[in-house]
Amino acid sequence: MNKKFLVTLLAVMMLATLFVGCSSKQTSEPAESTTPNSNATEGTEPATKKAPVTLNIRFFGNENGH
Repeated sequence: MNKKFLVTLLAVMMLATLFVGCSSKQTSEPAESTTPNSNATEGTEPATKKAPVTLNIRFFGNENGH
């Protein structure tokens, strides 16, 4: 009985966390008032090139990384 109660309580708490974390807050103000003023050239500049990144993947039981 005690184990079933704890599992149910945990499930309810996880669902409550899911709903609170994924909900969006609705405001009564229009969206234009929250955005900063921008000039006409904003966003037209070319993107800067970023350095390449190396990703190393290692598997368990594989010696010397080969």
